[in-house]
Amino acid sequence: MKAALRRALGHAEERRQFGRSIIEFEMIKEKFAEVAVEIYGLESMVYLASGLADRGIDVSLEAAICKVYGTEAMWRAANHAVQVAGGSGFMREYPYERIVRDSRVNMIFEGTNEILRVMIALTGMQRRGEYLRQVGEALKSPLEKAGVLGEYAADRIRKAVSPARLTFAPEVLGTRRRRSKPRRRPSPIRSRPSSSASARGSSSGSTSSTGSRTPRSACTGCSR
Repeated sequence: MKAALRRALGHAEERRQFGRSIIEFEMIKEKFAEVAVEIYGLESMVYLASGLADRGIDVSLEAAICKVYGTEAMWRAANHAVQVAGGSGFMREYPYERIVRDSRVNMIFEGTNEILRVMIALTGMQRRGEYLRQVGEALKSPLEKAGVLGEYAADRIRKAVSPARLTFAPEVLGTRRRRSKPRRRPSPIRSRPSSSASARGSSSGSTSSTGSRTPRSACTGCSR
């Protein structure tokens, strides 16, 4: 892939059209960008699978994924390289036609990509399939394996009654804005009686313990 990218880049820099190099056109840049992204992704996948293999971990599933993605990415890169080269890509003097033939056969050799896709899917469903096999065996003798059937029935009922709620990205990342509490309206301020009003009230009469006002003339000790 890197060799095809380097060849296509060199040709795009030398090939001129409409008064400038074709590498300056946006659609040509897009092809190179796609190939560079796929090279980076494939290298990362292979490094990860190699690291797991060095630790003694079974990487048959990872190897199958790398093979499917890598061979198809190589085919796309070769197709882009031929497209950039134009008519020169079909001539044997240039390496593009050899790259296309070699990249196409990789999707057939060492296990076709269709077979590997089946293996990847079955490996992903293996755990669930094992659980369903246990449920099928429990149906043959429900009294002896009532626990397995009860667990399966409870799981189905739980999913039917309370299905899983969809979570949004802001909720997962904790960036959803919290709802602000409704503000309380300020209560009207009651006007307090002024000091002059209280003075007038005291001069007009006193209040008894029962709450009734007594005229000043009836007060004990009043000379008037």
